[in-house]
Amino acid sequence: MGRLNGKTAVITGASSGIGLCIAKAFAQEGAAVAICARGLEKAQTAADSIRSSGAQALALPCDVASDDSVNALYEAVVREVGPPNIVVNSAGYYAISRFLDTPLDVYERTITVNYLGAVRMIQKFLPDMIEAGHGKIVNIASTAGKWGSMFQAHYNGSKHAVLGITKSLAIEFAKTGVNINAICPGWVETPMFDEGMAQFADAANMTIEETRGVWLSRVPMGRFLEPEEIGPLAIYLASDESNGMTGQALTISGGMVLI
Repeated sequence: MGRLNGKTAVITGASSGIGLCIAKAFAQEGAAVAICARGLEKAQTAADSIRSSGAQALALPCDVASDDSVNALYEAVVREVGPPNIVVNSAGYYAISRFLDTPLDVYERTITVNYLGAVRMIQKFLPDMIEAGHGKIVNIASTAGKWGSMFQAHYNGSKHAVLGITKSLAIEFAKTGVNINAICPGWVETPMFDEGMAQFADAANMTIEETRGVWLSRVPMGRFLEPEEIGPLAIYLASDESNGMTGQALTISGGMVLI
């Protein structure tokens, strides 16, 4: 305990799923956390649950697809808790559909949230980290950023882009004291995962049970991950223990082997 004492973390997409579990894990390690999500009510509920354990948590609205929203988030965070030491880009948009049936606006939405959302957050919060001489940026990517997946060209493309910017910025800012890394989860049991499985089943003309069986067959551990299992890896990347690591994309996937 206490690996993040004295740290302040801003986490997008933190009202549910992986983002929420990372926020709770950070709070348990002593960080003050800003719970950021499009829905303020859900963010407040999440922050209340963290504060009930004695930790510091702040709920703030943010749509990472909007420049104005990210700018307002930055101003609110700095005003309330000061420049953060840690930024976790966990907000995401996930949809599954056949390539020829996917309209361009789905590609635009996916890129705007998954890739440009991270760009907006980094552009806004990175300068303060550089000035302070230290900071941690953790991008939640996906195994979809390392391989191709059926019916997910738009999603996979966005996550490849997240890994690209992670590596590029890590090199550009390697001497500033800011570490920029990514986590690549495999299949994790979240509401977004459930929606994606239903969409895949529809695109593949399969039942959800058949789809679940096919997906499980690709996981050597024979199970999907729980969102709480991502938290410890995020803690490591946000802590001083990972000061020598930057530009890495760490996979946690139940043993799925990636090329």
